[in-house]
Amino acid sequence: FLQLVLANKVIIVEGATESMLMPYFYKSITGKDIYDDNVSIIPCNGVSYGRYADIAKLLNKKVAIITDNDKNERKIEQLRNLNMESNNIKYFTERDINNWTWEICLLNENRNTLDNLIDLKEGCKYLYKGKNVDDPILGYMLNNKVEVAYKIVEYMENDGSINIPNYLKKAIEWIRK
Repeated sequence: FLQLVLANKVIIVEGATESMLMPYFYKSITGKDIYDDNVSIIPCNGVSYGRYADIAKLLNKKVAIITDNDKNERKIEQLRNLNMESNNIKYFTERDINNWTWEICLLNENRNTLDNLIDLKEGCKYLYKGKNVDDPILGYMLNNKVEVAYKIVEYMENDGSINIPNYLKKAIEWIRK
């Protein structure tokens, strides 16, 4: 919360993976370092972003909150309604419930790149929350989020290009205004 209080502008993300990758995505879109624009990234460890939003309202901070839609149309609608309540706090999520998590959105935009970055073990089945994931690359990504983020960071640092999902682009463009 101290980081929120001290920050000029904030992007709140769900976890470590998003926190690691957002500075790279920001620079890819804007050509500027996120810290040069006085934007802080705060991971909220899941979905506790509501507490941050409440404090941001009191402080009149500009905050972009990036969250998964979790296959929940009601959540998408609630976020849309919350966006109408404030000019300083905006929620960004993928609107298609089939793209229910950050990893699916990245995979859909970067299939060939991620196929090449991720080494699957032959014959392995990848479970997520006890269920088989039909797409082994997605299963690997969901079970190895930080490792995959490191691979993407390394790839981008070596001049690789990642296609950034539209809802993330919109969040970055909005926070810069």
